[in-house]
Amino acid sequence: NEWRVALYFKADKNEEDFHFFKQEKDGTWSSKAGQSRFIQKFNTLPCVFRDGYKLQKIFMITNPYLSKEMQEEKDE
Repeated sequence: NEWRVALYFKADKNEEDFHFFKQEKDGTWSSKAGQSRFIQKFNTLPCVFRDGYKLQKIFMITNPYLSKEMQEEKDE
């Protein structure tokens, strides 16, 4: 019922930005840039990602869609 999500920050004199990775059920990590449909897969989570994005922290996030589905099933 939860996702592991990794938060990355990039901060330099020209740009401040952030990026997220999500861990898949098979243990791999996926990354998708903005509105692009292209998803990159990684076997291990990189410490530094493309052009200086640095790993800050990994979070556990409750899947809001699954929680909603489970509540709807209870209500039926």
